[in-house]
Amino acid sequence: MKRVFLSVVLTGATLVGTAGAQVGPPMLGYLPDSGALRAMTGIPASGSIGPILGSGQVFTQLVASPSGTFALADNADGTVMVVTVASDGVTLNTVVVAGATAGNLQLSPSGSSGLISNGGVVQAISGLPGAPTAQPAVDTTYLGAASALAVSDDGQWVAGVFGGSVYALATGGQAEPLPAPSGVSALAFYRGTDDLAATTANQVVTITGIAATPASTTVFGSANAPVPPESPIAIALTEGNAQIVLLEPDGGIGEIDLTSGSVTTANCGCTPQGLNGLSGSVFRISNLAGGAVKLYDADSGNVLFVPLAPAGAQGGQQ
Repeated sequence: MKRVFLSVVLTGATLVGTAGAQVGPPMLGYLPDSGALRAMTGIPASGSIGPILGSGQVFTQLVASPSGTFALADNADGTVMVVTVASDGVTLNTVVVAGATAGNLQLSPSGSSGLISNGGVVQAISGLPGAPTAQPAVDTTYLGAASALAVSDDGQWVAGVFGGSVYALATGGQAEPLPAPSGVSALAFYRGTDDLAATTANQVVTITGIAATPASTTVFGSANAPVPPESPIAIALTEGNAQIVLLEPDGGIGEIDLTSGSVTTANCGCTPQGLNGLSGSVFRISNLAGGAVKLYDADSGNVLFVPLAPAGAQGGQQ
């Protein structure tokens, strides 16, 4: 199996909360499914995916919050809204985000802010979920095409790879070039801070001080190491910023413990879609396919599955 991160390891070694008290299994998170929303309940190693929520409501996009309490969505006419589940556990409530423009949606690491991108225009949404505020849209076409984007939890910074270089954009639109290695394929903000993690095919760095004097520190690998044929498609921080997790195109998963420096690897055995944060240090890494989704538990290092099944059906370790 071709694993980009494993190659680097070898080189380096040399929704507003649902109302009412919860009854039944704990909430894992919400699962977008072809424009509809489902609830995942249980624990990562023993969970199930429930039926479609709402009464025929279909959205163009749905991005579920890591908090498991809301989703950011839009519909066919480009209206952006916050979607929550009513106290009956079935009905969907929507609140329009005034001033938000249509585009691709994503959320910050903790889900407290969002980002809309459309061509060369980006727009942050702060105050999620209870007081969503659309920041002024920023035209980035002069920087070149964006190949990766991230937004900070406070919604005050957007970072992106534009035309092959990494920049940070403040809410006023000023572009700050960042000291990142060439070939950055994915980036993410640390939870609750303006620090940034970025990865290339053979190196992971942390960029600090973006509001003052940006500086880059290598967390893993080396710019001088052999370059694997593929680069990670996603990078994310776990709860408490304790680990960095990387996801590769072939389903390879790499995890760096930021305290000990230890590195572990796994493979999801799936077609990876991204590192979609759930509660704790768990990530959904695939969409619903073959009756199940795949999760990665960074605390245990295990790849798990959650099946589409009646309540009480058990997930399990892969």
